[in-house]
Amino acid sequence: MELKGKKVLLTGATGSIGKPLAQALARQGATLIVT
Repeated sequence: MELKGKKVLLTGATGSIGKPLAQALARQGATLIVT
């Protein structure tokens, strides 16, 4: 999935699922807004 140039709002980014999800989204090129 190509996310370069996309913005993603991710809530719960410090949780057990949120952290790896944030890392995966960042690897795909997304700009992250995390809480």
